[in-house]
Amino acid sequence: MTSSNRFRLGALALILVLGVAPLSGWSQTSVTTLYGWSATNISGKIEMDGALPTEGLKNFLNIRSGGFAEDTTRISEGAPEHFSQDAIAGVTVLRHFERGRVAYTGSGWSLTGILMADKRVDDVLNELSSLTDASNWTIEISDAPVGPPAPAAVAQQNVETADPAPAVAPAEIDTTELPELGIGDESPLFVEDLAAGELPPLTLNAGLPKFETAEAMEPVADVTQTAETSVAQPQSDAQGSTEASGSPVPLTDDQLPALTLDAGLPRFDAVPEANSTPEVAGKPIVYQWSASNLGGVLTFSGDVPTDGLRRYLLVRAGEGAVDGMAVVAGAPEGFVDATLAAMDPVLALDESEVSFDGQAWTFSGRADTEDTIDAVARLLDANDLTKDWKRDLSVRPVSLTVTKAPDGEIELAGLLPADALKSYLRVISGGGNVDGIRIGGTSNPDFVSSAAAGVRALTNLETGELKFDGSRWSLEGKSLTDLDASSAKSLVAALPNGGDWAMNITQAPLFDICSRAVTAFSNTHTILFAPASARIEADSRNQLSDLAGELLKCPEADLYVEGHTDADGPAEANMALSVARAEAVIEELIGLGVSYTRLYAVGYGETLPIASNETREGKALNRRIVFELVRQQ
Repeated sequence: MTSSNRFRLGALALILVLGVAPLSGWSQTSVTTLYGWSATNISGKIEMDGALPTEGLKNFLNIRSGGFAEDTTRISEGAPEHFSQDAIAGVTVLRHFERGRVAYTGSGWSLTGILMADKRVDDVLNELSSLTDASNWTIEISDAPVGPPAPAAVAQQNVETADPAPAVAPAEIDTTELPELGIGDESPLFVEDLAAGELPPLTLNAGLPKFETAEAMEPVADVTQTAETSVAQPQSDAQGSTEASGSPVPLTDDQLPALTLDAGLPRFDAVPEANSTPEVAGKPIVYQWSASNLGGVLTFSGDVPTDGLRRYLLVRAGEGAVDGMAVVAGAPEGFVDATLAAMDPVLALDESEVSFDGQAWTFSGRADTEDTIDAVARLLDANDLTKDWKRDLSVRPVSLTVTKAPDGEIELAGLLPADALKSYLRVISGGGNVDGIRIGGTSNPDFVSSAAAGVRALTNLETGELKFDGSRWSLEGKSLTDLDASSAKSLVAALPNGGDWAMNITQAPLFDICSRAVTAFSNTHTILFAPASARIEADSRNQLSDLAGELLKCPEADLYVEGHTDADGPAEANMALSVARAEAVIEELIGLGVSYTRLYAVGYGETLPIASNETREGKALNRRIVFELVRQQ
């Protein structure tokens, strides 16, 4: 079958599989949703469409392709087994096409198109088979159309032959007769209502190579042989495999070669020796490189000899890696191996750096515990490439940050030397949140006493922050009263190093002081009334005098008095009773000197219970007066 016929058959197969045009007579009753994906190359611009199983594979394919011109893929479950390996292999060889497509349509993989002028079918097939098992792929590809070699080119070969036969030029191909690939079509890769059960069997790959293992394959024929052959003719697979091993050996999953990042890329394995340093403008290049890790995010800078190495390092670094590397020839001997060896210790710490200055390697890092530092040191010592590197490894100093929010909640974070101290600080902070505390670090003898005094001082403040950054303590915040501020300052002043603390404690705004006092009164005092009436009991009258004293301290704040009842009796009567009780409290406060213009009575009846009305205890809780202070508008 000619390349042109195979090409037409491949185009027909794509139409049948993709369902671009429905065929008459097909049943539409069996509906199947197919998992589909494709990548298309048009003159070096690669576009990707369809579904992919992970964001990581999507990023990897983008790197492998050199950057997609357009990417409309989505992340979706349901990918078949070995999908990632097949997709990577397909994108790798797709770069060799002038126009081509690799696709998975739910029923299988396909590769179609016309190769670049300097590529050959056998070369591409061999590369594909080295990356994945393509024995079941539908493959319809052809060499680029070529004409006879130029007379001058033949003459320059200077090959003498005895009575050479006249060269016969291959027939030129009229490209206008080639069928349309449909690569630029914007039609969907697959149709959801395709009746998959009615698809006819497709055996378009009949007669293609069986993709033997590397040991059973014949080397690819050189496309520049002699003047006797103007275009290299690929050997049949049956002949090549028989000469090599006698019979083909099928490639199984466990024999698949590793997918290295430079597979199919230009080879730059020949690294110049150290004494062959390149020069720019007469000056030797100083080969430098570094990788730093801060909180799990790696940043690269400097020179690498190949783009394959650059891509490998970025993939190994993981998501968020920052690329500042440039591909520069002239790497010293052993540079690539040393760079690869550096990745394990760099990733073992969350704060580390490895660098090469043109002459020597240096590794530095910090960790929370001595055990982690020892483990990284053993990792460096175990590798002949890294054991002699200059290194600077240390345990971090302890640190502590404690914050108190306006609602009184306290949060603790940092690195403490012992779990017992973590528990102790949690207790004296009133049950603060210690989820942000790690155990480890190095500390001085004053750290424990300073941490305890600082947390106690913070509890005296309305809001604030206590902080130790590894070298200095600081405390700042707002107090409700001068007494609270003095108590906090005296706790710090009693420390041996108290004079070295940075202190900034100010008094909270007057409204904040009053608001906290009113809230505390409302939560701790119960205003009692005579049964089924709005008459305040004598004990509650005495309590209201304390509230009036707090209100007189902040005359520019209004007070809302909210009345609530239980569910006994009619709802309308309960609503009226709640309003009457709130008004009774206001009248009492007015008599104690609070201006009536600042007081508002609100009744809610039985509508806002805080406990069950089915029990005596619950009813008692629901019969209540609530006070809320608000800023005057």
